[in-house]
Amino acid sequence: MALYALNLFNVKDGEEYAEYAKRAEEPVRKYGGKVVAIGKLHSSPEGCSETSDDAC
Repeated sequence: MALYALNLFNVKDGEEYAEYAKRAEEPVRKYGGKVVAIGKLHSSPEGCSETSDDAC
């Protein structure tokens, strides 16, 4: 079973959050997870994806 989580939020201290994100990778791996991306979102995509089951 696959689970993907996308968290979008604003933080007060970007550097502190970046350090937290790095530390969080080890516990994620410990339980069989994998971090596939960490970083800033440079755009805000809109609309439906090609694989979306929702009617657009």
